[in-house]
Amino acid sequence: MAEFLTGLEFDVRFDLVRVSFSKVTNVGSKIEYDTFIEGGQNDTPLYLKKPKKQPDTIIFEKGIHTGITSNIFGMLKEGMRVKNVMIFVRSQGKTDRILYFDSGLVLSKEFGDFDAVNNAVLIERMEIAHSGLKEMPFLF
Repeated sequence: MAEFLTGLEFDVRFDLVRVSFSKVTNVGSKIEYDTFIEGGQNDTPLYLKKPKKQPDTIIFEKGIHTGITSNIFGMLKEGMRVKNVMIFVRSQGKTDRILYFDSGLVLSKEFGDFDAVNNAVLIERMEIAHSGLKEMPFLF
């Protein structure tokens, strides 16, 4: 009997360098297409893939640590290219999915609100345009 993935953990690697994140959002890819309707007795339209005008994006978020840290997240700047980004999705200690994109461009980096009244963790957010998210064939 198949079970649903619960209690997920994930590991992100930028060109095999492990980077810790609290949250990854906008995980996916889309294609752009044209719709054609031919004459005659055709009841359904035809869909043809077309070149993309806008890239897919993915958003990485993490809490900022105290002190000076030398991690790859701090070294990535807007306009920098990244390559071989892999996301290992685990459930109960076992890798269930591997998602990846070959190349990307850092579009933006931003910080959460600076709020002296609230005792929340300061979050850093990075958005990357990428070449298309793929799932690695994985034999279980």
